[in-house]
Amino acid sequence: MASNSAMTRMTKAHAPSPINCLPNKLLLKIFALSTIGTNGTYFPFLVATICHHWHSLSINNAGLWTSLTLTPMAEVPPLSSDSPSDPRAIFPRLSLILERSANRDIDFSILPYGERADSFTDAHFAVLSSLLTKHAHRIRSFNAKAHNWPELTCLCKELAFVEMPRLEKWIVVSNVDLVYEDKYDEAHPVDDISVLGYVFDSGSKPVPTHELKWSGTHLYPALTGVIIIGVPVAWSHFSASNLRKLVLEKYPLDHRMMMQTLHGILSNSKDTLESLTLNWAVASEVDWARNRLLLKHLTLPRVNDLGMGYIDAQEACQVFQTFEFPALYKLKLRSLDEGIDSSTILIDMMKYLPLEQLEKLDLLKIRFPPGGFPNRNLVKNGSIAEESLPLLLQFIRRLVRVHELGISTCSDTHTLVIV
Repeated sequence: MASNSAMTRMTKAHAPSPINCLPNKLLLKIFALSTIGTNGTYFPFLVATICHHWHSLSINNAGLWTSLTLTPMAEVPPLSSDSPSDPRAIFPRLSLILERSANRDIDFSILPYGERADSFTDAHFAVLSSLLTKHAHRIRSFNAKAHNWPELTCLCKELAFVEMPRLEKWIVVSNVDLVYEDKYDEAHPVDDISVLGYVFDSGSKPVPTHELKWSGTHLYPALTGVIIIGVPVAWSHFSASNLRKLVLEKYPLDHRMMMQTLHGILSNSKDTLESLTLNWAVASEVDWARNRLLLKHLTLPRVNDLGMGYIDAQEACQVFQTFEFPALYKLKLRSLDEGIDSSTILIDMMKYLPLEQLEKLDLLKIRFPPGGFPNRNLVKNGSIAEESLPLLLQFIRRLVRVHELGISTCSDTHTLVIV
């Protein structure tokens, strides 16, 4: 009995911990679920401090070190004024992550943040840019959201005209709303972000569309999604091609695209583009009747989701008149001022858009034109022509497949779901 009791105690003493019984593949799956971390603390670093077994697993598995998340609220070392600063000394954790990720694809992001740390200057973004440039060929997604566009200009400076063959998503967002402004900066010249720009010197202006496409597919062959909000871009050199999603939003008046430029950009993705959002990104052309004749009507056969925001109703109308959307089933239209007359937009929507196949429609700050309903008996007897109906009623009669309709004003939002 004593011998059996001793054996039992020895078995318990040498029994492996349950966590040690888990296969390494399962442990790595658990680690990967929490890789991003919270509050600026990188989870892989925490894993590496738990025990020797986990430390070995974490630092030797490159798949755990593919997410680079920067929080500018954190304090950083000051930059040298005498010589260029070493990025590894300024951003040691990011440098270590890049080292441990080996040759894996990496996802870089700057999360939305509150007040930036006093020690974190625009120049620090430039140093970070030089660090990322060395690994640009491995960047799979680039997602940077900042308070203001100068930070993003510094961040992207060194990445201009650099090959990024694995890049799939490019997202740069400035939180400063410049829709009501004429310019980015009244007093100083503004540097455009040249990433996704034309890589070669061109003797012709504007650069021919086919050259822009060649440049884009050469530098960013895997790119499918682009979101640029409030950040200065040289539109005439924008070379991203074969996109599936394109979002351009919130530009000051003097930095919005002319229709010829937009035509060139979209023609380079005409066979692939599925989702298009243009909110306060297109300029209204004064001499549109003449300029329209210079543009070939462009069909975007795969675009099923369209968003359009405008200050002047003609901005939207000119887009509808230039591009055809035969696959459209989701539309969001928003006016910056609900006092703008929407009659011309409704007319052009009925004329140029396939309203009969829309399934979801959102009308934000759209003022509906006045008009009484016709005599019920006349309609019942069929003795009233379609064009005699009030404009709004003509528009509504086209929405035969809409099952979700959203209408909002400054103070109220109403969504009608039709089952």
